[in-house]
Amino acid sequence: MSTITLYTVYHKAAHILQNPYITPIQVGGGDDIAGIHYRDNQGDNIAAKNDSYCELTAQYWMWKQDHESDYIGLMHYRRFFDFNTAAKRKANVYGIIEEPAFNLDFSKKYGLTPENLRAQIEGYDIILPHPWDVRPAGWDNLRHNYTASPHHHERDLNITRDVIAAHYPDYLSSFDEVMQARNGYFTNMFIMRRALFAEYSAWLFAVLAEVEKRADISAYDTQEKRVFGYLSERLLNVWLKKKLAEQPQLKINHLRRVFIFDTTAKSWYAQPVQTDKPVVSVVIASDDNYTPHLGALICSILDHFPVDKYLDLIILDGGISALNRKLLMRLLPTHANIQFLELKDEFQQLATHMHFSRATFYRLILDKLIPGRDKVLYIDCDTIVLDDISTLFDTPLGDHAIGAVFDYIMHHFCLNDVLSIDTTGSLPAKRYLHDYVGLEDGWQRYFQAGVILFNMEKLRRLDLSEVMIGDLLNKRYWFLDQDILNKYFLGDVVYLDPRWNSVNSVQNIYQGLPATYIAELKTTETDPKIIHYAGFETKPWNNRYAELAEYYFYYLRQTFWYEPVMFALERREQGNGTTSAPPGRGIFWRIGQKCWKMMPLFARRRLHRVKEYLKRKL
Repeated sequence: MSTITLYTVYHKAAHILQNPYITPIQVGGGDDIAGIHYRDNQGDNIAAKNDSYCELTAQYWMWKQDHESDYIGLMHYRRFFDFNTAAKRKANVYGIIEEPAFNLDFSKKYGLTPENLRAQIEGYDIILPHPWDVRPAGWDNLRHNYTASPHHHERDLNITRDVIAAHYPDYLSSFDEVMQARNGYFTNMFIMRRALFAEYSAWLFAVLAEVEKRADISAYDTQEKRVFGYLSERLLNVWLKKKLAEQPQLKINHLRRVFIFDTTAKSWYAQPVQTDKPVVSVVIASDDNYTPHLGALICSILDHFPVDKYLDLIILDGGISALNRKLLMRLLPTHANIQFLELKDEFQQLATHMHFSRATFYRLILDKLIPGRDKVLYIDCDTIVLDDISTLFDTPLGDHAIGAVFDYIMHHFCLNDVLSIDTTGSLPAKRYLHDYVGLEDGWQRYFQAGVILFNMEKLRRLDLSEVMIGDLLNKRYWFLDQDILNKYFLGDVVYLDPRWNSVNSVQNIYQGLPATYIAELKTTETDPKIIHYAGFETKPWNNRYAELAEYYFYYLRQTFWYEPVMFALERREQGNGTTSAPPGRGIFWRIGQKCWKMMPLFARRRLHRVKEYLKRKL
């Protein structure tokens, strides 16, 4: 088996991609970049020339230091080869595929895995980018591309030709042919067998050393001083032109190039906490808009959390600002820690409906995001905790995958034939769950996903995250990830005390429910342990008169966001003309509610959508 090392060049802190075949190397001055072991200033090096040689200082180091690898390659912190040749992609006018930022799927999407790398490298002598035709971008040929590009000077190209004519005349015809060519290899990306790499490097640095003696770059600005990096892109083409003419039997593989615009380092994976206390790991998903509600939830958790245990807060971060992160951290006592897993660029391809955001999908990949924990408690951000969650966390799951609360609202929907959304066929809820989701008779055990205790060891064994994400990509669901979690875990659930997920609108769903369910619901109303403000109009920040809103406002006052939330609520109410509405709502609301209760069940079923529309309007 061949030894493969692809060096990826970094000159500043960025997201670091590495695996057994991809090795980051730092170039230039400055402090060491965390996570990078190799620097271009170790051993025999030309690191001092990085401002004019660019990534070539890494190539020089590779040439002088790596005598073990059978294949040696060069990539960049924002430019990678696409080793996934089966996928169809569209390149820009510069022959490059564009990605806005790194995401969890990046390595898989572009085949940057050991198996794919080996498949695209072994058996070939040289791996190169697909040749780029410069004409669509406005140049006639490679010479014109150099002389007409910003920060490039024609005299440097002429000096290079003179050096080749004087010292390497057998390369001169190749140089001239390359300059007139319309296609070429750019961005100094390649992979070669070690002998070929050594031959190319010896020739390249010898040529550049002579050019350096003749070229005066003392007056060049920062960009112009990168001249030897610019020239080397063209010289690779010259060397290849001659080498392939002499050895046409060499096997070449061409791969696409990927350019990443935002290379900011990402923190996707939860780090272990350092404490001697028993750890309670709590996972919450939020974006920046939900930060005030996240703050209120955290304060409610802490108000009931024992000091002899350690609260391990893991935030599935959909884009929380740096300021809001700092403010959230200031809410914590010494027996708690908070970390943010940066997920705002994930699930961009998923369409959402109703009031859901991409954050609702994050829990489907918890087994990938959170290593080192046997159990985590997931809590929706639109909740307030009124009891010690460590007792919930300690609930034995045995070998079951999850612990969750029965969904009384969905059961009510099923018994009253409430229709699903249009994109799922407007099916009666029972038929939707039975046939469309595929739960069959399991519809009677459907659970609510706002509070879930996850058995992480079982989740890792099942390894269903990609299956569930694929399901969401290929089929529309009424309640998105909640439906998906029921579809894949319904037979693997420990049902929790319903007071741990007390939805604040259950008083409206007694119609048709068995007496035992109604009795259970009444306990959740009188003694809730977690209040779940599920539904748009039941959230206190949308409706100050929502049931049990007082608990939310009590804890919101302990955060930095009470005033902004209240000001926003007042502006919204003024815009809707509802500022004077009493707690019982306006007269039209009360009349509508009375009429609704007087209607027979068959009429309610038919008019359910009209009712929901009027609820929003009134």
